[in-house]
Amino acid sequence: MLGKLIKDELKSYGFSCGIIFLTGTVFTIFMKILCMLPYRGDAKEVIQILVSYGWYFIIMMMSVAVHVLVIIRFYSTMVGDRGYLTWTLPAASSIHLWAKLIGGMLWRLLTVIVTVVLFVIYCFGSYWAFIDEITADVTFSEIMSELTGLFQPEFLIPILLMLIASIVWTAFAQLLIYMCIAVGQLFGKWRILASIGCYFVIMIAMQILSVMGMVMLSIGTVFNNMDININIDDIWGVSGVIAVVLLLGVGVNAALFAVTNHIFKNHLNLE
Repeated sequence: MLGKLIKDELKSYGFSCGIIFLTGTVFTIFMKILCMLPYRGDAKEVIQILVSYGWYFIIMMMSVAVHVLVIIRFYSTMVGDRGYLTWTLPAASSIHLWAKLIGGMLWRLLTVIVTVVLFVIYCFGSYWAFIDEITADVTFSEIMSELTGLFQPEFLIPILLMLIASIVWTAFAQLLIYMCIAVGQLFGKWRILASIGCYFVIMIAMQILSVMGMVMLSIGTVFNNMDININIDDIWGVSGVIAVVLLLGVGVNAALFAVTNHIFKNHLNLE
């Protein structure tokens, strides 16, 4: 059942995400052409910078649009008008949550890949005014050779940990909203406002806790001569820090998933 639900989730985003990706591609090509036009004097650099800011904004909006689609689909199919159809399927609440999470995550990861491809399309070329001055005597192959020479085999572990941690914390943003929607549906007609309020309360609490943690760490370091013993130059130290962040993310995500599943399993309210 999980496989069928995930397949349905992937299909449901196809048309909308396709339109979003097509729009981002069209704007990327259009703005690339604007940057390639033969401007005179300093106008070339000014226009390229302004166009690049516009391109960056559009690409960021593409990611936001996909994230919003994921939220809308979760709300409409879990607690909205289509919720009755969802909960009549022979699947546990945890299966529904896994399907929504995996389907949304796959489309969001695909959005990241599309963004990288569009970035390469937009930036590739020798028409950039501010880059021509810097790399006038440097070829692309020489730059790639230098970057390749900087890479060391021991960098592979922290890079992999960082990629996994990025995926885990990307899932956190999705699970947090899922939990807020689950909490909000307990309030009947006020479910949307309750979900938004729950989200802001949690975000404010997280900000307060993070600030308190930083203050306590600073006070302990200054007045108690605490030695953190993390050498950023040591690759294993960096890997350890990333591993802690990764484990923290896994724990938080597990808690969010458990709370959301408990609410849908025992306190579902589709009124």
